[in-house]
Amino acid sequence: TLRTLEGARLLRRRARPPRGAVEMLARRLGLEGRVFEVEDEAVYALTAGFGRPQIFLSSRLLALLDPDETAAVLHHEAHHAQQRDPLRLLVARTARRAFFFIPLVHDLWLRFAVAAELAADERAAVAVGPHALGGALLKMAEIGRKTEAAASLFTVLDQRIQSLLARDARPVLPGVSRGRIALSFLIVMLLVGALPFHQPPSFLDVLTHAGLACPL
Repeated sequence: TLRTLEGARLLRRRARPPRGAVEMLARRLGLEGRVFEVEDEAVYALTAGFGRPQIFLSSRLLALLDPDETAAVLHHEAHHAQQRDPLRLLVARTARRAFFFIPLVHDLWLRFAVAAELAADERAAVAVGPHALGGALLKMAEIGRKTEAAASLFTVLDQRIQSLLARDARPVLPGVSRGRIALSFLIVMLLVGALPFHQPPSFLDVLTHAGLACPL
């Protein structure tokens, strides 16, 4: 949480209000004062903050995208902001870390994170058109692959792009295997069995303790 808050503060220090079409679209979306451009050679669009989420678009991203693609990205991030996804994801991520020993919790967190992205994709596709968002994601993915060694991270992104550009199939949410469900259930049962449970007091015990009964 501290790392997330510090990252948002660093972005705000380098951010400036958007200009032109981005500023006008932010106003139409009810996000005036909550959309910022960050002078940065990295390519990203992100939503940060918990009470009143803000949207940060890198200057390189804005230079890379055409007007329709920029609008699609802003609609996508607007959905995250309006749904308060940063806060929801923080809660889910905290649960995943707290219950790291239960495989099912990790699987459910991953499904939740992917579902949040798909919902934002759908919002942008309806507002601007699927090809605009698909084109933006494709450009971002191409640059990301040049700087990111873990190609497996792009599997879900590739599915999103294919779905938006071809519209032939929706991306599949990460599955949860029966084996991991069974293992999680076993872990929970073992933990419950290890806890020291005491028999709760009877109604007579409560009355006696309160001085309202005198058992023989």
